[in-house]
Amino acid sequence: MDLKDAREMKAVVIAATCRIVHKNGKWLVPSQSVEKVYEVNLATEKCTCPDCEAGFLCKHVRAVKMVVRRER
Repeated sequence: MDLKDAREMKAVVIAATCRIVHKNGKWLVPSQSVEKVYEVNLATEKCTCPDCEAGFLCKHVRAVKMVVRRER
């Protein structure tokens, strides 16, 4: 499994099991490993997590996209 697939699988878990909240134009997504909440801007596909800051499309952004699709 490559890194992209791993992020996608983790995003599925986050979307299915975590409480993702939309507040003040940002999506709040809990971390799976530390007690932290990351902010996702869906319009720019950016997140405050280290993966996204390193230039990757992170699992948090992917999870928010899944939640949005599910709720439509």
